[in-house]
Amino acid sequence: MSEVFAGTGAGEQRIRKTILDEPHMFFAYNNGITATGPEWFETRATNSGLQIVRLTDLQIVNGGQTTASLFHTQRRDKADVSEIFVQMKLSVIDSEESELVVPRISEYANTQKQSECSGLFLQSSFPRSYG
Repeated sequence: MSEVFAGTGAGEQRIRKTILDEPHMFFAYNNGITATGPEWFETRATNSGLQIVRLTDLQIVNGGQTTASLFHTQRRDKADVSEIFVQMKLSVIDSEESELVVPRISEYANTQKQSECSGLFLQSSFPRSYG
């Protein structure tokens, strides 16, 4: 079993901790999901914005760690995920182009350099000293 599905990796443990201890911060802390879908989907306007109500052939190409962590934390820890919001980047891909484009989106999304935590902490004073 891979670390993602077992939930034993460092990333999964951080995601799990956020789900359990700070669910209101999940949207801010998590990178979300990258998905592809066909040109056709159905939307409706709501008070909070446009909502996708029907979409066929949705494919998550990056965000398996997020998806698995939410699923397993809800199932194992009985976590309430009703207040958790997950951002999704949806690329609408023509079905004729999907065999070429979808693997590239997945490859590029999964090969971007991961930020080192120490580098992020060094930058943390920038917003306070800027302006």
